[in-house]
Amino acid sequence: MAKLILKLNDKVLSEFPITKRKITIGRKAENDLVIQNMAVSGRHARLDYKNGKFFITDLKSLNGTFVNNKLVTQAELKIGDKITIGRHTLILSADEVTTGLTGETVLPKDGLILDDDSPTKKILTKKPSNDTYQGEASKKSSKIGMISFISDDHPDVPLARKIMKVGKGKEADIKVGGLLVGKVAAIISKRPTGYYLTPVGGMGKLKVNGESVKDVYRLQEFDMIQVGSSKMQFYYQEN
Repeated sequence: MAKLILKLNDKVLSEFPITKRKITIGRKAENDLVIQNMAVSGRHARLDYKNGKFFITDLKSLNGTFVNNKLVTQAELKIGDKITIGRHTLILSADEVTTGLTGETVLPKDGLILDDDSPTKKILTKKPSNDTYQGEASKKSSKIGMISFISDDHPDVPLARKIMKVGKGKEADIKVGGLLVGKVAAIISKRPTGYYLTPVGGMGKLKVNGESVKDVYRLQEFDMIQVGSSKMQFYYQEN
């Protein structure tokens, strides 16, 4: 089973088994993993498990979130990585982890308990190149695009239709906030070659990975999308 080991000054304080896909970390009691220290924000960070990979996302904390001493907004994690939150350290660990011939780290026979997933899961999987188009549609035919909110605590949204509207109007399928955001600020369209993001209206800037998008953009897995004050992440999930 994968777990987070909580340490302070090299002293192990506790071990937290990872038993669900989203784990919030912070000082407030409402979090899944509570760290009672004033250097830790009320809602400091979130650990996500998606498609066999772990990700840590900073939730606009005051003192920031660090992975292996590097300040991050969002980062993919590997077994053994060190997450620094305030004065505390969290280490991603798994019992009896073994390494296969491909270099991928896999879980032991008992596996990772995550909802109804198979008992044996790969922690790391090779991410296809952003420039690889050939054969990509067939590889992802059994997967559906998903939108996960980073800035707000909303449930993930499946991109179940060919056209999904993003905006603050009642007609929007994916609701976002922001003063200058249009009723429909963008659309996400599903095509044979993948999912595409297109700006539509409103004065608020549409950004992907921090860069403004002014034309049709082909979404890559784990792209970070910002519309107004809302930040989201695009990923694939088994259909």
